[in-house]
Amino acid sequence: MRVAQYVRMSTDHQDCSIAYQVAHNASAAVEMGCEIVETFADEGISGLELEPREGLRNLIERVTDGSARFSSILVYDVSRWGRFQNPDEGAYYEFLCARAGIPVIYTSDRALNDGSLTATLLKSIKRVMAAEYSRELSGRQTASKRSLCHRGLWAGGPAPFGYVRQLVGRNGMLGPRLSYGERVIMPGFHTVLVPGDASEIETVRHIYRLCSRGRGVNAITRKLNAEGRFFRYRKYWYPGAVRCILRNEIYIGTLVHGRQRKLLGRTLKGPAAQQVRIEGFVDPLISKALFARAQRQMRARTTTSFRGDQAQLLTQLASVLARHGHLSAKIIDADADCPCSTTYKRAFGTLAEAYRRVGFVPSEHGQMLVERMLHCREVAQQHRNKLSEARLLNDLRGLLAREGRISWELVRGSSEMAAPSTYLRHFGGAARIYELLGYAPDRRQAAGIRQQDKRVRVGASRSVH
Repeated sequence: MRVAQYVRMSTDHQDCSIAYQVAHNASAAVEMGCEIVETFADEGISGLELEPREGLRNLIERVTDGSARFSSILVYDVSRWGRFQNPDEGAYYEFLCARAGIPVIYTSDRALNDGSLTATLLKSIKRVMAAEYSRELSGRQTASKRSLCHRGLWAGGPAPFGYVRQLVGRNGMLGPRLSYGERVIMPGFHTVLVPGDASEIETVRHIYRLCSRGRGVNAITRKLNAEGRFFRYRKYWYPGAVRCILRNEIYIGTLVHGRQRKLLGRTLKGPAAQQVRIEGFVDPLISKALFARAQRQMRARTTTSFRGDQAQLLTQLASVLARHGHLSAKIIDADADCPCSTTYKRAFGTLAEAYRRVGFVPSEHGQMLVERMLHCREVAQQHRNKLSEARLLNDLRGLLAREGRISWELVRGSSEMAAPSTYLRHFGGAARIYELLGYAPDRRQAAGIRQQDKRVRVGASRSVH
C-alpha cells in the first residue's frame, strides 16, 4: 500500500524533530506493510493556521483535486497535524481527506485510527489540548518577558541601534558584551542593555538633531547615506529604520513593553492598556527635550504632509526635471530639495501620472518598466484576493461540516467568522456562495437569495457613488 506522510516542527530546538517523526513514521509503515512514497513537510512553521503551511496546503490540495497517488496519510500525532485555535478546523481538514478516501493515520497512538466513537472523542480532546497548549505557552512567555522587564533585564531580540546586550548573572555580575546575532546559552544568565559603539551613539543623536531642525525621514535617510554613516553590518539606511529610531522612547531611557503582539502569526499593535512603561530602564542617549522637539516635528510633518498639496509637489518635480533633463525614481530620491518618489506615488497613484502632469514622457524602455510594474502589482493583488477567497471559503466549509447546513444566523453567531455581509460582498451574493460550497439551500433560503443579492448590489452601488 502506497502512503504519504506529513511532518511539521515549529522551531529548530524541539524534541519532536522532523527526523524523529520521519523515523517513527517509517517504522510504523513497515509494521503496516506500507511504502511511504511522498513526504509533505512544514519546517519551522507554527501549527496555528493553514495559510503559512505550504506543505499541508499542498497535501490537502492534492487530496481534494484527485491527483494524489497514495491511499493514506501518516502523521506522528494530532499536534503535528495542527494546533488550530478552533479545534474543529483541524477536524475539518482531516474530514476532507477522509471524504476523498484517503484517511489520516496517527502513528504514535494507533487507538485513534479505528473510527470508533471512543477514538473520535479522544481526537477531539487531543485537538483541544493542542490548542490550549499554545495559548498557555503564549501566556507564560508574555508574563515571563514582562517580569524580566520589571527587573531591568532585556526580554530578548536584537538590541536597538546604539545599544548592545551585555550578559548578567544571577548575582548581578556583568559578563561580556554580545555581538548582533549571538545568543545566551548559559543557564541562569540574562542580558541588559548598555550604550554601544560611540559612532552609533553619535549617529542616533545626529538623527534626532536633524529631525528637530525640520528634516523629514526621507531627507534624513538620504543625508545619512550620503555622509557614509552606515546602518548595522555596513548596510545603507532606509526610511523605516530612521522612523523606528525617532519613535523609540528607549533613547530617553524608557522601555515600552507590549507595543506589539502576535495573533495567529500576525504582528498587531498591542492595546494601550496592556503596555508597560518602565522609566530609567537604560542609560539615555539623548535628552528628553531633544526627543520632545523631534516628536513635535514628526507630528507637524504628518499634519502638513506634501501629499495634501499636489501643486507644490508638481512645482518641485518640474524643478528636478529642469535640472536633470529627465526623471526616474532614482533621480527623485537623490535630490535633496524634492520629496521622495514614494510621496509622488501616494499623491498621484503612480509615478507615470506625476510625470504626465509635468509634461515628461519616459523613454520606450521606461514605459516598458512601468507597464511591467503595473502588471506585477495586478498579479500580486489577484494572488492576495485568492488567498482571501480561500480563507473565507474554508470558514464556510468548516461551518457546513460542523452544523450540516449554512445560515447567516449561524455565521453571525460564530466568533470565529466574519460578518455575513463580508461573505456576501466578496462573492457577489448568496447564490454564488451556495454554488461554490455545493450546498443546496432549503426553500426559505432559496426564497431569500434574490432579496439578499439585491441588498448586496445596492450596497455596492452606494459605495461607488
